[in-house]
Amino acid sequence: MMSQRTESRLVPSGKVTLSLEGQISVAAPILALTGGMYSIKGEVDVELESEMAYYVRGFLSNDYTTVWLEDNKGNVVSEKLEQGTRR
Repeated sequence: MMSQRTESRLVPSGKVTLSLEGQISVAAPILALTGGMYSIKGEVDVELESEMAYYVRGFLSNDYTTVWLEDNKGNVVSEKLEQGTRR
């Protein structure tokens, strides 16, 4: 079983444009042929505070995929990038 990959980057505070991406990867490329390869990518404009941590959160599935940015208090601070239809 694969685990979640976490990366971190230092970004400036203030108004910035960030590129967000959510993707499901498989351990072996041949497994991609069976489906279940969901991804989403786009840019969001946000106002970032200094000394605050932010996290890319999301949900990826066959019917509906979305990612957004949250602060370390769990508040959504960006628009949600969405594909598909939420059920």
